Amino acid sequence: MKKYKLIESDFKIYNGIKLFRIKALMSFGSIKKGDVGGYIESEQNLGMYCNAWVSGDAKVFDNARVFDGANVYDNARVFGNAKVFNDAKVFGSASVYNNAKVYDAARVFGDTRICDNANVYGSAWVYGNAWVCGDTLVYGNANVYGNAWVCSDKITTILKTIMCFRHCISITDNFVFCGCMKWKHNEIKGLKYDCVKEHISEKQFKIIKKVVLELIKY
Repeated sequence: MKKYKLIESDFKIYNGIKLFRIKALMSFGSIKKGDVGGYIESEQNLGMYCNAWVSGDAKVFDNARVFDGANVYDNARVFGNAKVFNDAKVFGSASVYNNAKVYDAARVFGDTRICDNANVYGSAWVYGNAWVCGDTLVYGNANVYGNAWVCSDKITTILKTIMCFRHCISITDNFVFCGCMKWKHNEIKGLKYDCVKEHISEKQFKIIKKVVLELIKY
């Protein structure tokens, strides 16, 4: 027996795509028969024979899939070829798209963006205004938050993020990120102003470098 149906009379057009609100046809997990959920494009977007659910004003469309015991709710969006599964939760105004995956017991919320081929899994949390993209892996008990922008790295612990002179600087176990620039910890001490002079003043560079060197110690 199907666990939900598309309510054909309750739909919205989002980015040119017709999305239908869903309604539970049976009780499962914390969902009761008759509960109204969020919006999906088709039954391909939400697992039919599991405890996964989409609720609130959340939207799942394109070839994206939510299955197993995953939950997508509030104003979250999952689209493209993205997948949310196992016991993962995506909520707030978060977006998961392209070929990104969120799974295990991971939590993605706030105004976060998970995209490209990024994977968030284990007990990892990504929240705030963070962006995780490229081939990045965020896992274990990692926390990525604030205005962090991470591309192509492995994050297994808390990501330190600071704002300095309007520049977002993120520090992982092995690397320091600033915009699209990336350095290893042992490269910071010898970093010269000429490498970044197109972006900041020399005075700002000296202050930021001093702050980052202090943070790397801890």
